[in-house]
Amino acid sequence: GTPWLIVTLHVPFYHSNSAHVDEAAGMRASMEGLLYAAGVDVVLAGHVHAFERTHPMHERRPNRCGPVHLNLGDGGNREGTTLPWLHPAPDWSAFRE
Repeated sequence: GTPWLIVTLHVPFYHSNSAHVDEAAGMRASMEGLLYAAGVDVVLAGHVHAFERTHPMHERRPNRCGPVHLNLGDGGNREGTTLPWLHPAPDWSAFRE
């Protein structure tokens, strides 16, 4: 079998930053079930200029069979980290900076 199944997107399905809230809601609603059914391990996204890693999740809740979402929008940006973060952090957010 495939050792890792990785999907890349521009706009993250999940992040807890105050910028770009729910911009991917429509895409998430139409594609998340497909990613879950395919057994995707990791979803890589950017757009939000900050780093965040989720716990494995599906349908806005932690789910050990779902993919981990990584928002990697801080790499190489010149503007600095987008702030502020939403508080408190959601239970699905494992790490953010």
